[in-house]
Amino acid sequence: MLEPTSPKDISERIHMLEEESFSEQIIASEHLECARQLAIASGDVIKKYFCTALKIEGKADHTPVTVADREAEQAMREIVT
Repeated sequence: MLEPTSPKDISERIHMLEEESFSEQIIASEHLECARQLAIASGDVIKKYFCTALKIEGKADHTPVTVADREAEQAMREIVT
């Protein structure tokens, strides 16, 4: 049989959950900021190629890729590494 939980125990547990939630919010916020930076960096690259003739090449798996794709990927890699 479980012993009754004291109000102090409940208060400490609530405080711990709030801290965990706050930590998760900070991590989520950091991930969101990273995603925003990646979107801006790739968008800046891709905008240069908008409405231009692009040569479409094939990757090793035979899916299409353009110079805009490759440069956008490189810009994003520079942010995450």
